[in-house]
Amino acid sequence: MGRRKYMRLNRYVLPASMLFILIPALLFAQGKRPQVLVFGDGIDAYAAAIQSAKSKLNTVWIWESVSPADGLLKGITPQPGTITSHHNLDAGIWADLLSTSMGNDQRNDSLASIVKRRINPQLILNAMEEELVAYPHLLVIRGGQIQSAKKRRRNWRIQLTDRRQFTIQTVVDATDNGQIGKLVGLPDWKERTTLTEEYFDSTVFLPLARTGVAVSDLNHSHPYTIPLGTLIPEGDHNLFYTKSTKIAPAHAVDAWNNLPLLAHIGQAVGAAAGYVAFYRTTSDKIEVRQIQGELLQYGGRLLPFQDILQEDPHFGAIQRIGATGLLQPKISDGGKMRYLFEPDSTVSTAELRPTLNQLFSRSAVWFADHQSNQLTLAELMSLIKYIGHRGDELDALIEKNWERQFKFPGNYDPSMMVSRRHVAVLLDAYVKPFDVRIDLNGRITR
Repeated sequence: MGRRKYMRLNRYVLPASMLFILIPALLFAQGKRPQVLVFGDGIDAYAAAIQSAKSKLNTVWIWESVSPADGLLKGITPQPGTITSHHNLDAGIWADLLSTSMGNDQRNDSLASIVKRRINPQLILNAMEEELVAYPHLLVIRGGQIQSAKKRRRNWRIQLTDRRQFTIQTVVDATDNGQIGKLVGLPDWKERTTLTEEYFDSTVFLPLARTGVAVSDLNHSHPYTIPLGTLIPEGDHNLFYTKSTKIAPAHAVDAWNNLPLLAHIGQAVGAAAGYVAFYRTTSDKIEVRQIQGELLQYGGRLLPFQDILQEDPHFGAIQRIGATGLLQPKISDGGKMRYLFEPDSTVSTAELRPTLNQLFSRSAVWFADHQSNQLTLAELMSLIKYIGHRGDELDALIEKNWERQFKFPGNYDPSMMVSRRHVAVLLDAYVKPFDVRIDLNGRITR
């Protein structure tokens, strides 16, 4: 799913009165069978529904409330507020909202910081409405209530109080108390991966961080990534939750600062639900790298590198390499703990060797023949050619594309000491360690 390319419709604004007439008409006029159903209000429900629609899954979003202001910004006062959380960690659908609310089509961290200093709820609502009309795959039902829910083999059957019925493969429950699971008598929600406080506070990169799908800096000593397994329930019910997870904050507590985290969780859950529906599989068979790839395609962050901005030309490559554990983060304490990539610092062979040998057993032979701990550009290209079965033509190719394609600063010089940025971009381009499969525990499975 992460490899597909999607056509996005041009954005345009319709009167609010037309919004919920056009979308159902488009969906049913084309005879599309729903694939993902999202139930609930809040920014997390919005992000889950939009991500599913972005992935071109036919999506039904049922709001419990009638008014967008009551549901989408639940717990938020109508007056402008301030968001101090997620410094340089805004991403994906949430970052799109911030940019669109200011009339900008391109997400970037500088603009996000400005918007969050005095965020206007009405402008966010307007941006949401503008986004909703962009997807003919999305049907929105306001004021909908679920009367019954039944799970039959691989499908769910959802009936509303107005007698409308949906037979659907994947359901996202974005309610505060997990209403759908309770309706069908499922046991209390239990995540596949349980996190301890040590995970959040550790300054050592743990294997679980390879599976990260949403980032935050709330309530812990330094920024962290949320592993995919904490958002996937046990079993094969194809029922996902956005708030039952222990990581999701309650609306009532510091509601403004909770918005980015709820949106990031919602987008990750929407991607997971979309994967299950697209491949007609079950939630116990989700592929981590496919979900992460889909999130990156739409601007998500896998790791909370606060010194790599969304507008950085190497954002995607650094996120992918970071998620392999090859170049581990630097946890900095300069008054407030920060999670950094430090793209301009140099790289040693000792830093790469352990993880690269796990990913590609062939690399062990190269390291055995190259005992120097220093890594020049020539040495890096030698390593890439050895692992990737490439010839000397790669040298000329990299030199040709040094500025134009790779957008590296400075001149091409094989004798130069390479930076973490150089290593991330070139390994990502020619070795593709991110493509090596991992399980929900972050273990390499090839």
